[in-house]
Order: sequence, then structure tokens, then C-alpha cells
Amino acid sequence: MEQNDRIKRAQERIEEAINRCDKLSKREREVLETICLFGSGKETADALYISELTLKSHLRNIQGKLYLDRTTQAVYAYTLWKNRQDSQPDQQSY
Repeated sequence: MEQNDRIKRAQERIEEAINRCDKLSKREREVLETICLFGSGKETADALYISELTLKSHLRNIQGKLYLDRTTQAVYAYTLWKNRQDSQPDQQSY
């Protein structure tokens, strides 16, 4: 039962993080999207034209905003959030 509780809590934390993704800046979203393509190392920093130290700073800020401990959790939450955004019809008023 304890493992089920941990899994449920992890799912709740990710869902809470998904709900916070709209608080990420455009640049933070760009960082997460680039990590999806290159991983969180030198290739990502190079693709964004920033140092690895700056990349790590962005990641700390992202994790703080999403209340997550790991980059992989942040990427996962952002990916789910992005998929939900992409699947919603445009809500333009005419």
C-alpha cells in the first residue's frame, strides 16, 4: 500500500506542476523544449547560445516555479501541459 501512496503522490505533484506551467516565461519554455531535443547538457546550452551555467540557472528557476526536484520531472510536466494546450481548440471570440 505504501508504494501505491507514493505513486499517487507523484502523480499529484506532476498534475500540480502541469497547472503551474503557464507561469513559465517564454524563455523557460524554450529551454524545456530544447532539452527535449538535446538533453540537459552542453548541446542544449549551445543550441540556446548560453553557457551551461546559465542553463543550470534556468533549470533551477523552472524547478522552483513548478515545485519539482528534477529536470526530468519538469520536462515531463511541461510536455503534458504542452500536449493539452495543443489539443484544445482555439478559443477566439468573434
